Amino acid sequence: MSNETIVAIRGYVGAAPTVFTNATDKDTGEVLSTKTTVVRVGVTPRYYSRSVNEFRDGQTAWYSVRTYGSLAAHVAVSVDKGTPVIARGRLVMRQYEDKSGLTRIEHVLLADSFGIDLTHGTAVFTKTSATPLESVPGEPRYSADAMSSEADKQFTTCQQETAQDPAGVLEAVMS
Repeated sequence: MSNETIVAIRGYVGAAPTVFTNATDKDTGEVLSTKTTVVRVGVTPRYYSRSVNEFRDGQTAWYSVRTYGSLAAHVAVSVDKGTPVIARGRLVMRQYEDKSGLTRIEHVLLADSFGIDLTHGTAVFTKTSATPLESVPGEPRYSADAMSSEADKQFTTCQQETAQDPAGVLEAVMS
């Protein structure tokens, strides 16, 4: 973990979370996680301008916040566009080519913590269950036999993971 940039950001979710299954590293082809959730978070600094005697907004910086495993499952069902959030993790820069062929750099936060910012409202915490949740009338049913892995079962029922790094995410991402 030497020479890494660990940061915390505070901002607003810009769009509904995007959930990926079987996320792989495009360079190595290595599977990073069975479940990944990406949330775009906009961070806009505010400052007080004495010359006009009012608060002003600075330039918004956008971050792609990536979460894995049980954190990904919880983020996917807990936030939506406009939710004020706080995220903490390792900041990396991802270089890519856009549709017009221009090289771009994206700020990516590989989050190990993610929460709702209670400065602007309230939230209700629900502890995850080690047993499958009871279904609600009209809700789709998931058969344990139909799911391909323990990760699928955990993701669909939001169960707490028992291992520290069940999908090998930390080893793959942190190296």
